[in-house]
Amino acid sequence: RVELEPDSFGAWLRGLPLASPTTPVRAHDGRQLYGLDDPRIAAVTTLDVGARDLQQCADVVMRLHAEWRWHLGRVDDLAYPSGGGLIPWGRYLGGQTPVAEGSSFRWRGGRPREPTHAHFRRYLDQVFSWANTVSLGRHASRPPPEEVRPGDFFVLPGSPGHTVLVLDLARAADGRTVALIGQSYMPAQRFQV
Repeated sequence: RVELEPDSFGAWLRGLPLASPTTPVRAHDGRQLYGLDDPRIAAVTTLDVGARDLQQCADVVMRLHAEWRWHLGRVDDLAYPSGGGLIPWGRYLGGQTPVAEGSSFRWRGGRPREPTHAHFRRYLDQVFSWANTVSLGRHASRPPPEEVRPGDFFVLPGSPGHTVLVLDLARAADGRTVALIGQSYMPAQRFQV
């Protein structure tokens, strides 16, 4: 396994809690999408997907990044890209909410929110409502293969496009590399390895 700094995003991803090995991949509405015999699924995380069709492939990458930052207590400057601009946690915490205006959004004022994880989770649902593979891809850079690290992600732009996250990586002395890849998809579903 590649060496990682203890507080890095990649190191945090190595500790993602996994559901029981008998857990299938379920959609946000409870439907089973992939069974236990699906050869593409090695494990399913315990990360909640929410009750709405929001937390899809690009969203779950932002969700995991946000949860890592929450874990470290470093969310004050957190903001995620969307088609209508950045959606900062601080602005949401201050009481503002993005609301639809044409094909974009405007900010509507409101009462300040407490900095609880429940409000943080609702903030992330707002991000998921406006972000997608296109908006994430505009702000992403692809590392060269020899520099890929756990925590890096790859965006295949398009409609619908797809995003996958490197969860762990091992390199042999001869340069061969193997990786664990995580993803969600459409409809919104449990994050899987």
